[in-house]
Amino acid sequence: MAERREALNGGKIGCFDFHGLFSRRSCSLTFGNNISPLSTTIMKTTIHTTIALLATACLLAAATPELVEIVLEGNPQQAIAVQRNKAAEISTKRASKFKIVPGLTSSSLVSLEPLGAKGFFLRHQNSVLFLHERPKQNGLFDADASFKMIDLGADKVRFEASNYPGMFVTAKEDGFLITMSNPPVEKSTFVLRMQK
Repeated sequence: MAERREALNGGKIGCFDFHGLFSRRSCSLTFGNNISPLSTTIMKTTIHTTIALLATACLLAAATPELVEIVLEGNPQQAIAVQRNKAAEISTKRASKFKIVPGLTSSSLVSLEPLGAKGFFLRHQNSVLFLHERPKQNGLFDADASFKMIDLGADKVRFEASNYPGMFVTAKEDGFLITMSNPPVEKSTFVLRMQK
């Protein structure tokens, strides 16, 4: 309680040194001429936790390719190709490059924004995938354009619709992309081909 009262009476917080990250001065939390080990420990823990969270976020961002082509794992000659306001398809003639960005509804998800089409996102509508421009304040669109990217290793992934759990992006025989439940693995597994 005495420490708390001293803190309320105008304590002084010293400079923290987390392995030289911020400064070379020593770490102390002082109140007048007194050192408060408990308060110092609490503040150290809080700052260490914040640094750890930031480091995790950086690692997650680094683990996600900035720019990729998305090719069908069962046939690497086929890649996702999109045009504005049209249904997405699998093509052997062209491959769209995508930025994998944090999901429009949650940073734990991903959204796919094609290079050169800022503000346009791959989204499912009535189970068919389209490239549509993101409207303002439209929760349904944001949910339709947010996917859970399931890492299968070796750059292989599946995309699950965030608002329809169990529905996966799948290539149909006619070349169009849909979401469906229990799809064939070879038609719903993709490889992220990193681009420069």
